Amino acid sequence: MKPSEAFGVAVRSIGLVVILSGLGSLVGALGAPGLLLVAIPTVLVGIWLLRGAKALVSFAYPDEPGSEQRE
Repeated sequence: MKPSEAFGVAVRSIGLVVILSGLGSLVGALGAPGLLLVAIPTVLVGIWLLRGAKALVSFAYPDEPGSEQRE
């Protein structure tokens, strides 16, 4: 596994933790609706990270010259 692939797995794992945290906040928002201001963005960021956050991975590991994919 290349370092960029391992980083992608780490980003997705963090995304899963963030989503679970946001969903816990949504449950807590049943008693305090003000928590929705925190829970909804948390869930959205978690979804973005879980989907791979390709922009984040490509920023951390830009394409190296000579690593073009062959057709």
